[in-house]
Amino acid sequence: MEDRKREAIKASRLIDAAVIQFRSWLNSLEVVPTIVALRNKIDAIADAEIRRTVQQLGDLSDSQQAALLRMKAALANKLLHYPTHFLKESVSSAGKTGDIDTVRKLFNLDEDAQDK
Repeated sequence: MEDRKREAIKASRLIDAAVIQFRSWLNSLEVVPTIVALRNKIDAIADAEIRRTVQQLGDLSDSQQAALLRMKAALANKLLHYPTHFLKESVSSAGKTGDIDTVRKLFNLDEDAQDK
């Protein structure tokens, strides 16, 4: 009988851990649309600036154009790393959806969606 109680306690702890992990994953889904919108905005801005720069520079070789695109991708990834990490951590650790709203306002993501 004592073994059964111990096993029931172990099972209960496993279930509790699984529920916590599931809730964390579920909360993280809230942040995905904001991260996607933020990445799209940064990519659109970078694409526009690359086009403007290429027009000013004139004819570029394929390798030069490829280098500019690599630079654009690297910059976007570096700029988005910390905001993305912040959003994922804030939502998964405390369920702070206010942080999502703040980022959306800070980067004007909702206005961009309405303009399309």
